[in-house]
Amino acid sequence: RNTAAKGAIESALFDAVGKTFGVPASALLGGALRDSVPVLWTLASGDPAQEIEEAERKLEARLHRTFKVKIGAQAPAADMVRMRHLAQALEGRATLIVDANQAWDETTSARCLPELHEMGVALVEQPVPAWNIAAMARLRARPGTPPLLADESVFTPQDMAVVGAAGAADAVSLKIVKHAGLIGLRNTAAVAEAFGVALYGGCLLESSVGAAAHLQAFATLRRLDWGCEHFGPQILVQDLVTEPLRFADYEIHLPTGPGLGVTLDPDKLRAFART
Repeated sequence: RNTAAKGAIESALFDAVGKTFGVPASALLGGALRDSVPVLWTLASGDPAQEIEEAERKLEARLHRTFKVKIGAQAPAADMVRMRHLAQALEGRATLIVDANQAWDETTSARCLPELHEMGVALVEQPVPAWNIAAMARLRARPGTPPLLADESVFTPQDMAVVGAAGAADAVSLKIVKHAGLIGLRNTAAVAEAFGVALYGGCLLESSVGAAAHLQAFATLRRLDWGCEHFGPQILVQDLVTEPLRFADYEIHLPTGPGLGVTLDPDKLRAFART
């Protein structure tokens, strides 16, 4: 599909056209409806003690109060023990989301999803393989299942229509690298809204450039019920832009310049270039 490459090229074109006309890329998509988006942080070490400490630091700094926990690498029983530690430690102070990354089959999911619901987990991402949309629909219909988030199941608007018609998801993760650009992201979001599926801003740990491109699209969506996960710029040793994106009060803020709103630092670009 080469969707990531197509998304990179389209993002660059939106940046070029926006800078040519002196307007943000969001204006080329109909105009921004918000200037910031709630942003979550991912916990993925597998060590609940370390993850609780990490979450506490983010809460204290007012950077994040929603945490997505990556599970599936360990046995399901171990993941449930880990999640109980996190849920108890952060109860009443943070929202927990889980990403199983397609690791479970339907039987395992049917056993574990009610446990996660009982712990207060707000959303579970892609518990079963992307192709198994029928299983997602059956799981979603079971009592005690928390809301389900489709990610790898949805690349195109047509994928979204199949998932929506099957009743297989409560929300969909939107990513430029999946949808081949800002326009594809918006089109997929439009189909999701038509089916009553909520929107979630996904990421693949992009730099400020990729995050800014997503924010330009996210800002134009009528609703973004689950916020986004664009924390990538915070984990880089160095970014590629002259002015980093702003994270404050649990939100990531839309850059205000023309195009994508960020400016490449030519010195850093040369330093990190590979021949």
